[in-house]
Amino acid sequence: MLASLVRVFRGRLEIGDCVEDGRGVARRVVALHRVHGSELEPVGTADPGEIVAVSSEPPFSAGDTVRSPGSATLLEPLAFASPVIAATLEPVTS
Repeated sequence: MLASLVRVFRGRLEIGDCVEDGRGVARRVVALHRVHGSELEPVGTADPGEIVAVSSEPPFSAGDTVRSPGSATLLEPLAFASPVIAATLEPVTS
């Protein structure tokens, strides 16, 4: 199952919570993990200020605002600039 990194701004996030993204799509939190390099430590809750890996069904997309159902909180989505240069590099000899 895919995990998404999220930062808790307000409230508490727990396994089993029903949350929604900025488009109103509901998801259930299946697992929470604290990230230590390449290691994942399972945790039951995440409090404000914590950054955790969240496994949910279906997974979140980059830039989603994760919020409790019915909440009016909505953060601006991340904006990614288009590449300025596109190039393919190939060796002259193999």
